[in-house]
Amino acid sequence: MSPVPRTPRYARFIWTGVLAGLALAFVLALVRSGEGFGAGTALVYLGALFATIGGVVGALAAVLLERRTGE
Repeated sequence: MSPVPRTPRYARFIWTGVLAGLALAFVLALVRSGEGFGAGTALVYLGALFATIGGVVGALAAVLLERRTGE
């Protein structure tokens, strides 16, 4: 019986990064809501930005983890 290679599940890493980015955007939107724009507007813009960044960081982490375990 040959060993089964263990690889990371990319979607889980990406979604974890997206959710972490949205959580950070939520906190920042609440903290900075009084600077000329509403908390909802800030949440939408920061959410889009940080969710994208979080997804990319999550995907990068999965790729690096796969390369590390592939050796």
